Amino acid sequence: MRRVMWSLAILVLLSSTSAVIAESHTIEIESLGRIESQALGLNDAQMNPQGDRVLAVGDEGYAILLNADSPGTASTRIKFDTGVNSPLNSVSWHTGGKTALIAGDSGVVLRYVENDQSIENVDGTGMLEGTDIEAISWRNNGDRAYLGGEGGRIYSYDAENGFQLLDQTADSMITSIACHRHHTVCIVTTVQDGVAIIDRDSQVHWLGSAENTWIGAVCSDADVNECVVIASGRRISAIILKPDDAVTSIVEPPEVIGELSGEFTGITSMRDNTISITMAPYGLVQYRLDNRKAYKMLEHDLVKDSEIELSSTSLVQVWGDDITHGFILSSDGSLAQFTPTMVEEDELIIKAVMLILLISVPGCIIGLIFMNSKTLQGWYYGWRKAKRLQAKEKAMAAEKEKAASKRNKDAD
Repeated sequence: MRRVMWSLAILVLLSSTSAVIAESHTIEIESLGRIESQALGLNDAQMNPQGDRVLAVGDEGYAILLNADSPGTASTRIKFDTGVNSPLNSVSWHTGGKTALIAGDSGVVLRYVENDQSIENVDGTGMLEGTDIEAISWRNNGDRAYLGGEGGRIYSYDAENGFQLLDQTADSMITSIACHRHHTVCIVTTVQDGVAIIDRDSQVHWLGSAENTWIGAVCSDADVNECVVIASGRRISAIILKPDDAVTSIVEPPEVIGELSGEFTGITSMRDNTISITMAPYGLVQYRLDNRKAYKMLEHDLVKDSEIELSSTSLVQVWGDDITHGFILSSDGSLAQFTPTMVEEDELIIKAVMLILLISVPGCIIGLIFMNSKTLQGWYYGWRKAKRLQAKEKAMAAEKEKAASKRNKDAD
């Protein structure tokens, strides 16, 4: 039986080692070069609702349109003369995908127009009083956009009323605005004043959690009444939305994501609604809202080993089909593509091997026990001999019965 136990131990160790290998990083990265020969100062980039274009903006009024599926192809890019020299900080596509608003320092707000591939000034920005705008977002029905900036100022914009100041309760910078794609509510994050929600009537309600330095927000899935916010210290929290009574929405206690090095820098959703979190130094994390868990997808050490020139850059945006197929844009204009590694194929092989083991191990165990047990062998051989003897006796009885039947027929 000792040999049986050693054999079983080897099988267990084999399956455990395979499971550890399958938990390694699941994507690999490849540099696609830089948008410009010189380093840029990009601040934001957003993919349009159709999923085929990405508009990126940055310092000194820089703006460029990229092909979402081939951003590394120079011939597909369109660079704009915005007519401004101040930093452009945030982009929000209209829900129709034909225009986009761009906001920046000193109250600058521009509009990208797809029809003639132009960027124009938006009228009425004097109401912003030169405020540095850090965040802008259209709400789900496309009738109104919200802007946030320094001094905790939150503004609205629509075609009929232009710009209007909605709230100045907070004192610190507005860091992000994320609008739900089904409900007409938006989440606002700040540096020192916590999280707020804007209801369907454009009323601002503060939900608390001012003890955290909130960095970004995303409402990834239109079918789920939840958004996700991230804060410094690798903190992450879900917000349970109450669309009909926004003030009762709940900010869950933030969780610290351990076993990571670095800090969160941004959060976004992919085409399949999965959530991607960018990190500094260069890295990616996936967050699953259904089980409230984070998964390391791209570690900084891997980037240093494979694409050293990328490792020192700061991530601005991530987009693509899902967390394993897509592109990364850095602040200096560097582009990278990420794809599944061979680890995923190994994982499939491991799963197949484990399935085979599940099927075959019981038989292996029985065979190992049988080979090492004289008692079982004696019982089996005795049983087999008895079965053979029983079959032989049955055959002889059948022959006797057949002979007797023949004699009876001859007598007749």
